[in-house]
Amino acid sequence: MESNTVIGFGEFIRNRRKELNMSQKELAEKTDRLQSAISQYEHEKHFPVGPEEYFKLASALKVSVTELMEMVNRSKRKTVDEHEAFLIDLETLKKDELKQRYKFVFRGEEVSIDEIKETLDFIKYKRSLDQ
Repeated sequence: MESNTVIGFGEFIRNRRKELNMSQKELAEKTDRLQSAISQYEHEKHFPVGPEEYFKLASALKVSVTELMEMVNRSKRKTVDEHEAFLIDLETLKKDELKQRYKFVFRGEEVSIDEIKETLDFIKYKRSLDQ
């Protein structure tokens, strides 16, 4: 499957499944998974775990295990990049904007704006030490 467009794991799985004229249910049967697991793959809420899962999925989709692993790694990097962008966005927001746009919870308790700012200050400090 050659493409000039960079896609993630979920889109790769969905596109390849459709190229093979397979439903989620059919792919699930071929991989000994539930249809909900295939849906979670396609929405990148779950990734294959362990060699057996990779081998079954690769075999059913007629792709290499390496190709699947590259797609998973690409999607995971994208997620990390999105979180980094989110922190940058948080850093630039004013306290009032934070209160209006977001509610943060940690271990079941709401996180105050001051705690968020302290956390961001700590991250900045830690990163300055790492450089």
